[in-house]
Amino acid sequence: MFVEPLIVKPPTIEPAQAADSPPASQDPAGAVLPLGGHPQAAVFDSATHQLAVLSPGSDPRHRPASPFLVPPPRLVALPGPATALAADDRGRVYLAARGGYFVVDLAAAHATQVNIADAQQVQFTAIARRADGKLVLGSADGSVYTLASASRRRPRTRLSDHRQPNQDLYSR
Repeated sequence: MFVEPLIVKPPTIEPAQAADSPPASQDPAGAVLPLGGHPQAAVFDSATHQLAVLSPGSDPRHRPASPFLVPPPRLVALPGPATALAADDRGRVYLAARGGYFVVDLAAAHATQVNIADAQQVQFTAIARRADGKLVLGSADGSVYTLASASRRRPRTRLSDHRQPNQDLYSR
C-alpha cells in the first residue's frame, strides 16, 4: 500500500522570543573596577559597605596575600601572609595566618596581628565567625581552635581535633 507524503504543513505558532528591554533611562548604579592577581576569597561588610578581597602577592615570600578594599579602591598591608578571611559586619575583617590571625579595621585600612598562645608554629588555613561572635580557626593539620573572645589581644584558646572529638585541650 502506498501512502502519499503530506504536502501541507500542519498549523503551528511562531516560536517564542525574548521580550525587548526598555531603553535605559540612565546608566546603572555602581562601577566596575579592575582587580589584579588571583583573588582567593571575598567578603562584604554591611557596616562600612566595603568589599574585602584576599589576593595572593606575586611572590608569597616577599609579597604576601593582602586584602584589597573597595570603595575606595585600596590595598591594606599585612604584617605577614594570610590564607583566609571572614567579616564581622561591624567594620572588621579577620584573616587566618601562621600562629594567629590579623584584624583589619576597614574604616582605617589598618591591620593588627593577634597571636594565639601556644600556637606560634600552627599554620591556620581557615577562619570563620560564629553567630555568638567567637572566631574559629582551622589549621593545616585538621585541628580547630575556637577562641574565647575575638576582642582580647591574647585570647584563651580551646583546641579540639576532629580526629579525636572527645579530647579537649586548653591553653592560656
